[in-house]
Amino acid sequence: MANALKDIELNWNKKVSEVLYHPYVAKMVMPLNPEMSGRGIGMTRYKGIAYATGYGGRTSFSLEMDYDVPDITQTDYNVPKQLSSRVLKRDIYESFLLDGIPLGSDMAIQMLSEVQQQQNATVIDGWKPDGTNYAVLGMYQVANNSMGAGSSFATYKGALTTVSTILGLLQADDIYSYDGYNLIINPAEKAELLASYSTAGIAEYGQVIDLLNVDVPDGSKPGSIIATPYMTAGTAMVAPTATQANRKYFELIEAQTPYNNLWFVDGNSRDGDIRTRQVGSLFATFKHLVSNKDNCIGIATSGC
Repeated sequence: MANALKDIELNWNKKVSEVLYHPYVAKMVMPLNPEMSGRGIGMTRYKGIAYATGYGGRTSFSLEMDYDVPDITQTDYNVPKQLSSRVLKRDIYESFLLDGIPLGSDMAIQMLSEVQQQQNATVIDGWKPDGTNYAVLGMYQVANNSMGAGSSFATYKGALTTVSTILGLLQADDIYSYDGYNLIINPAEKAELLASYSTAGIAEYGQVIDLLNVDVPDGSKPGSIIATPYMTAGTAMVAPTATQANRKYFELIEAQTPYNNLWFVDGNSRDGDIRTRQVGSLFATFKHLVSNKDNCIGIATSGC
C-alpha cells in the first residue's frame, strides 16, 4: 500500500510540473532570480542587497574622476511557504480502488491552483499572518510613488490619465523600462476598461497598452494589463515588466517549486486515512528599499 501512495505521489508531481510551465500572476509581474531559487524548504531567511539611489555617471575629457562608494545595505527577508492540504478518508479511497477508479491528478492540480493563489496574494499584497501586521511585504506595500486618487476607469480617459500620471512619477525617479510596464488592477477595473470607448468608437484598452509600451524601441508590446483579485477595487499599480533586464528593480526567489507528499495518518497503513500536502515557497525582493519603500512601483490608492 505504501508503494501505491508513492506511485500516486510521483504521478501527481509529474502533472504538477507540467502545469507549472503555465504563467500565473506572480510570475507575470516580477522576474525570477534563477541563481538563488531552488534551495528548498530549509530556506527560512534570505539576505538581500539594497543599493541606495542617487549615484550617477560623469562626462569627462580624461579618465580621472572621483569614485562613489556605493551605499550597500542588507535587507533581511523572512521566507514564506505556501501550502495546500487534504485528508482522504480511507474507506472512500478503498472504494475507488475496488471500482478500478484511479485517484486522479485533478486534486493535485486544484491544490497547485490554491498554492499559486497564495503566491499571487503574497507577491501583490504581502502577507499578514495576524491579519494586521505585515510579515512579508508585497509590491503594493513597498510602492513609493503614489499619485493618490486616480481617475475612474468607468469613464473614457480615466485609465489613460491614471497610467500616464504614474508613469510620470516613475520616470521622474529614473525608473525606465525599455521592456514596457505592466498595469495591475482589480478585475472590476479591467471590466470597466474593456467597456471604455470614446464617442468615436476608439477602445481605451488598446490605447493603454500602447501607453505602457511607448518606450519599447522595437515596437513590440510586452507591457500588459494584469487583473488580480489581490488588488483592492478602485486602486491601480504600474511597474516595470517581468524581464531579466528589470531584475535591477525587483525579483522573485522561488526557494521551492510546489511538490506533493502523501502519507498515512499516524503511520497506520492498514486502515488509516491518507493525508496529502502540497508545498511551495515564493517571495519578492526589492533592490532599492528605503524604510520599506521603493521608487520602482507606482500606485493610485483610490478613485479608479
